[in-house]
Amino acid sequence: MRLDNLILCSPIEGQLLDHGKPAPGLKIERRLKWNMEKTPRTDYAVTDAQGRFTLPEVRGGADFGWLSKYLHVPSVGIRIRLVEGDQKSDLVYFTRNSYDVSAEFGVPLIQMRCDLADRTLVDQTFPVIKCHLNNIEESSNVK
Repeated sequence: MRLDNLILCSPIEGQLLDHGKPAPGLKIERRLKWNMEKTPRTDYAVTDAQGRFTLPEVRGGADFGWLSKYLHVPSVGIRIRLVEGDQKSDLVYFTRNSYDVSAEFGVPLIQMRCDLADRTLVDQTFPVIKCHLNNIEESSNVK
């Protein structure tokens, strides 16, 4: 049995700042790993003059066996990163375990704001920029 039009990621709007000022022309990457596909999906956005970017809702379809349709637990890992040449800095990572609308955080639109001034190195090698998610309480699957 094939199911189509499954929601894999809610739409995302964000703003990237550099010490409080808009950061235009920067490349944002969304990498989506779904347990029903072998290869991750990747799409990109570029920040505008105000440092804003948008990433649309992502949907997909898959073939399910008659029993697995009822036993299947979706698992979608979503990573948003800033891409600067060969370097990628994580902005946010979260998971989705349902195909329902707003399954990530209970809101129909994920809104985030990040400032390059908040860049740190995890384990002295892994760049991370702390972001704030609007209208979303702290969640264990958001870093």
